[in-house]
Amino acid sequence: MKKNSETGLTVFVASGCLIGALYFRSPVTFAMALVTGIISWAITKLPYEPREKTFLVRIFAVSVLSRLAICLLIYFESILRGGEGSVFDDDVLWPRAAWILFRSWTGGQAFAAWNAGNDPALNSGEYYLRCIAALYSVFGYYSPLIAKYFNIIQGSLVALMVYGIARTVSGRPVARLSAVLTAFHPSLVLWSVVSLKDMSCIFLLLLSVWLFYRYLNGGKRWSVAFPLIPLAALFTVRPFIAVIGASALATAYLVSLERPVKIAAAVLGGYIVLLLALMPGPGVKTAVERGMQDVNMSKLLRYHREYVRTGGNIYRILPAGSYRVNTVEFGFPEILIVEAKGVFYLLSVPFPWAAMNWFQLISSPQMLWWYLVLFFSIAGVCSISGDRFRLFSPIILVGASLILAMAIFEGNIGTAARHRDVITPYVILFASIGMVNFLYGHGKNITG
Repeated sequence: MKKNSETGLTVFVASGCLIGALYFRSPVTFAMALVTGIISWAITKLPYEPREKTFLVRIFAVSVLSRLAICLLIYFESILRGGEGSVFDDDVLWPRAAWILFRSWTGGQAFAAWNAGNDPALNSGEYYLRCIAALYSVFGYYSPLIAKYFNIIQGSLVALMVYGIARTVSGRPVARLSAVLTAFHPSLVLWSVVSLKDMSCIFLLLLSVWLFYRYLNGGKRWSVAFPLIPLAALFTVRPFIAVIGASALATAYLVSLERPVKIAAAVLGGYIVLLLALMPGPGVKTAVERGMQDVNMSKLLRYHREYVRTGGNIYRILPAGSYRVNTVEFGFPEILIVEAKGVFYLLSVPFPWAAMNWFQLISSPQMLWWYLVLFFSIAGVCSISGDRFRLFSPIILVGASLILAMAIFEGNIGTAARHRDVITPYVILFASIGMVNFLYGHGKNITG
């Protein structure tokens, strides 16, 4: 595509957003139009072929405009019903908390008084709070749409980063399919149009993985430190995901070094030693196993006893009797069973055939699609040859580590479905490999 055509497409995208801004006569929407135009222009400067840049501009533009339309539809429908322009309770909580934080920056005492009795969950969203508060300081007035627009931009950029990662590890057909499926995956669209920190979590982790692949793809040696920046921000949003992501990328870094065979063998040996240490011997329990039981079981009991008290919850992964006694001691085989049941529930709830409320009912079509994506994702992982594991190791390690960890510490259908979306971009990437293999035959059009 010629340079003039690229410029014309960028101007068209920005003009469309500007028309919407003029219609709503909102400075916030004007800013949205400006940011969309700037990012669309920046995409045309990426080191891709012209037709790839055109595709990315279109994906980004359609992602922003479709999310903006859904966001305004939900917002004004709620306002007309006498609501506050939100779907969830937290959808109102976060913009208000950011506004109070902004007021504290300008000398107000409201934040100190509010902070004394605030929701503890807000203490784990400092990145999101401070970003929204900073935007309030730019515009100088409160608008719940500011927080939603921020998530719209983050959600639209997620598809571009998935394309970049897929283009590095695979070929153009897989990258295109990954970007399209990510851009319009229903739950990812939902987290982009509400004022929740879930999209920030997805965006920051994916940004760290994308930066890591930029390093692997010929970046300077010191650029390996760049992924730590979004991981540090992610630590203020969901610390356990940041720690797991950092550990997985650190392992991927070891695998990527010049002598990967020896290093990979050392890492694998360490895992095997840890696994053997956790195995209960005949009449002998190691200190590591005791520590595993002390830490794991107490946390599992606390989390899951709270979760099963919620109405209609079927997320029970602990052995029989664990929810009725104060102390439960079981060994490594039982831990494997708990892990397997946790993975099953994490990846499959809410079940479409067991919907018990309106939100579960309307999510049923997505869940049926999600099961298909999981099937092709497994097929995609199985199609990766051994000599390409080194290239795929960052997304495999990040995705697998998060699945195994969340399977243990998630115990509620709603939170499992929400937090699961942090791995959705990686699942979609592997599903795209499986789908392209299915359509074109194994190995064809995968690396072109």
